[in-house]
Amino acid sequence: GVGGGLTLDPFGLRPERPVALVRDAIRTARAVIQRQHSDGYEVPVHAAPGRQVPIYVASKGEQINRWASREADGAFLSGFDLAQLDPAVDWARSVRPIRVALYASVRFRDAAPDDPTSLRGSPQAVAEGLASLIDRHRPESIGIALVDGDPLPLMIERALETFEHVRRGTSAVA
Repeated sequence: GVGGGLTLDPFGLRPERPVALVRDAIRTARAVIQRQHSDGYEVPVHAAPGRQVPIYVASKGEQINRWASREADGAFLSGFDLAQLDPAVDWARSVRPIRVALYASVRFRDAAPDDPTSLRGSPQAVAEGLASLIDRHRPESIGIALVDGDPLPLMIERALETFEHVRRGTSAVA
């Protein structure tokens, strides 16, 4: 992806023509990976053999997700207001049924502030939210972004517990 405001704003960057930027980057990446000449890229004689590698586009915007549906192998969707995720998944699958990877921000702290971009609560409650996303969107991949500043071992323990609840199925989620 091009990068969003959280990534680019601190540096005063605002990309011009973001879809064209991603399109050109993906064309070059595919040429390098598949060992093919393309506009602006000549395969060096020492290049590794070509291979097929799925290319995902990460974005929140409608135009680039619709472009991903035409040109990419998948879409990586993260950082959305969870109530607004449905349109993004629809855009990513608007032209053809590409793979979708969903990554939800997670807050395990009981006193975590309300945040429309995050699932929050106990591992069981977060698992219910993930199960709902899985049922609604049928992603090929689902993950979580641990956004609280708790010690890493504790966050990993809670994440593993969450995925264990998801693995057992929604009937096991309390």
